[in-house]
Amino acid sequence: MDHDWIFKDIDELVTPVGAFRVLDGGRRVPFSVVKNPFDYPSEVYDKARNVIGTITSDTNYRIVIPISRLEIGKDYMVRFSAGEWRSNCSGEHTTCACTVIGDWVVGIGAYDWNDDEKEEQCWKYSAQKGYLDKGFVKEPPEYDESDFAKYSVFVMDDYNGYLIRLYDKTEKYVYIEVAWVKIERYSADEYEGALGVWLC
Repeated sequence: MDHDWIFKDIDELVTPVGAFRVLDGGRRVPFSVVKNPFDYPSEVYDKARNVIGTITSDTNYRIVIPISRLEIGKDYMVRFSAGEWRSNCSGEHTTCACTVIGDWVVGIGAYDWNDDEKEEQCWKYSAQKGYLDKGFVKEPPEYDESDFAKYSVFVMDDYNGYLIRLYDKTEKYVYIEVAWVKIERYSADEYEGALGVWLC
């Protein structure tokens, strides 16, 4: 896959309110940046469900980490340097989180190749522990990763990024979606919603 690089071999992606970094322990891992292919106007509606405007961003990106630079079985982190983060939304095998810092909404999202396997283990664990009888599903303390492939992403406890674990080198890159947009015409919730659409 050819890429139209916006930034090549950088060690942080700087925003007006902080920076995204890829970390191997305390060491920064170089990465590159391309435009996020899921980059289209997000519609804003009034109470009657009429479209009253759209939200766009010139900074809707995809962090691209070459798998050749990563070691199988080792943990890496993609994190943002500031803010109080929370879960935003999730889609087909993806998760997204965001933060509001001043007049800016910043978000991060990722696809997990092993999401189906994780979900199956959650249901099995919850059934064994009786959680399903109480009406909820809980993650196991740790996953059996013996059948995992490619790479997995695990949401950080404070939601400001992901832990990445590589299982093989069948893929060429790890992709993490990031975006930031200034709060201007609409409420912060509308901008968070837009990021949820772009990054999931």
